[in-house]
Amino acid sequence: MSRVVMIQQPINARDFSSAARYGSLDVVFNDSRFQPSLAPGPSAFELRKAFRDFDPNEDYVLVSGGDPLGVLLAGQVLGTMFPRETIQALRWERERAIDGQRTEGGGFYMPVKLKGQQ
Repeated sequence: MSRVVMIQQPINARDFSSAARYGSLDVVFNDSRFQPSLAPGPSAFELRKAFRDFDPNEDYVLVSGGDPLGVLLAGQVLGTMFPRETIQALRWERERAIDGQRTEGGGFYMPVKLKGQQ
């Protein structure tokens, strides 16, 4: 089964059911108060462990908030481990009203492909 690697558990409660359709949710940094910016070396080590069995063709990356340096570190680790691979990520898309305007509240996660260096 595919995996969805969530970089950091967000502080606020969110509905991840639409992300779970793409695979089992695996959170790298479970403590929403943890700041990778205060421990970048150990954080990069944890990210490398989390992505050790990552399959770019099957698995997804999910950023749902947290310390921005955690996102930067995740991108660096993925770029080093899979320099030429296309990485699948999930992004939040807010629901839209009939007139096309984004609405507050509801939405869903949808896939986007991040192409590696060619």
